[in-house]
Amino acid sequence: MLDIVREKIKRTNIQNAEVIHSNFLQKSKTKKADILLVSLVLLHIPDTKKILKFFYEILNPQGKIILVDFDKNEKIYHPKVHNGFTDLEIKSLFSEVGFQNINKKTFHHGKNIFMKEDASLFLATGIK
Repeated sequence: MLDIVREKIKRTNIQNAEVIHSNFLQKSKTKKADILLVSLVLLHIPDTKKILKFFYEILNPQGKIILVDFDKNEKIYHPKVHNGFTDLEIKSLFSEVGFQNINKKTFHHGKNIFMKEDASLFLATGIK
């Protein structure tokens, strides 16, 4: 997927974007960003608050996080995957790490899209 994004950046001649492969468990904060786009990542991370703190720290002042993930789905169970997030969970997590102007909105409902179950996706944003 990283190669696909790199190719899209090259093909569209975007000059101010960079694809970074990073291990978020490392404490390297040498890069700073104005915008972070995080898609279907949170559901795979056991400590969601920790990774959101990391994202907050690498954002520049007034930086924006754009997060896409699944709404809570009680039909889903897997020991290594969250079964989605409620409005309250996401808004609370964002607020606890320092984000402001927090918004969350469901934007898609689909069949068999989350571990072979019908599910919905949300978009959440916050400003540092």
